[in-house]
Amino acid sequence: LDRAAQRVHSTATLVALAPLYAQVGAADVGESLLLTAVVQEPGSLDVLLALGDFYVGQGNTDAAWDYYQQLLTLSPGLPIGYLRLSNLANDLGDRTQADLYAALVQELGLAGTSQ
Repeated sequence: LDRAAQRVHSTATLVALAPLYAQVGAADVGESLLLTAVVQEPGSLDVLLALGDFYVGQGNTDAAWDYYQQLLTLSPGLPIGYLRLSNLANDLGDRTQADLYAALVQELGLAGTSQ
């Protein structure tokens, strides 16, 4: 998609299309859509979560971690951010970090609200 076409799509549409592009081997287009979405709607929790999830799917765990951290900076009480970090840490073999985030979710009383 060219820049003009990207601008006419809503942020929600860009977020929805990104993983579809990744699935058909056009991850660069999917990434571009998400980065456009974050420019269109800075601070969108949905976009930050989508970026984190996208980068997990692409194996870019550093970028995923950064976007999940940004999500929690903007909304520290959002359970999905802590759950995603716990899962990512577990996937990376860091049980200590995974357990820390999982315990934090439970401590905040948010354990039953995973998405």
